[in-house]
Amino acid sequence: MYQKTAPTAIIDNTTMGLDPTRVTPAEAGFSMPAEWAPHAATWLAWPQNEDDFPGKLEAVRWALADWVAKLTRGERVRLVTGSARAEQQARAWLARAGASLRRVDFLRHPLDRGWMRDCGPIFVTRSGPAPRRAIVHMHFNGWAKYDNWRRDHRIPQAAAARLRVPLFRARWNGRPFVCEGGGIEGNGLGTLLSTEECYLDPRTQVRNPGFTRTDTEAAWRAFLGVKNVFWLGRGSAGDDPHRHIDDL
Repeated sequence: MYQKTAPTAIIDNTTMGLDPTRVTPAEAGFSMPAEWAPHAATWLAWPQNEDDFPGKLEAVRWALADWVAKLTRGERVRLVTGSARAEQQARAWLARAGASLRRVDFLRHPLDRGWMRDCGPIFVTRSGPAPRRAIVHMHFNGWAKYDNWRRDHRIPQAAAARLRVPLFRARWNGRPFVCEGGGIEGNGLGTLLSTEECYLDPRTQVRNPGFTRTDTEAAWRAFLGVKNVFWLGRGSAGDDPHRHIDDL
């Protein structure tokens, strides 16, 4: 069942009459847009964890800077940096790569790994009354593999504060619901894809211990506004998150 939680202290969670502590996104008419839906910006994080890129951190930073340069030709980028020093470094690299810095919004927030596809904000939208977009704060626990995840876990809250949009904290069966953005894909019409290996495996990198298929689907329906869930038995082998759907 849905559990009410205390509102965050850093944003007004009763924006325009909407109180995310009393309703789920689905109850308020929100749903997750399609993977390919038009968006206001691309969210990225400046690479800083050398353990993720042994011997290749500089190459990865250059690749990301080039990526941002291409993105800023036509859209905004919201770049999370782990410190003031990291932001200064990122600005220099982006400038060298030819990025349009006036199209980059920097957000300073401590990082562990900063894989934004998985730990970043998950947006939901609605066509009804304002506010027409909100953020769902899924619990992130380092893919149930790493111990250093608590900084990354707080990124959605910081994003909601920056954008001044409501924040829904995903809880189910009395505890935080673990889900990563890379583990789900939606078509914006009520259908969601995922893999059984990622979210239903009872032994390997268990996200939500004790949760059944029914529990997991119910949480997605409540917080992402989906109606149908299709499961693939397996994902691609060899990925850190353990068979994410976005690897296929």
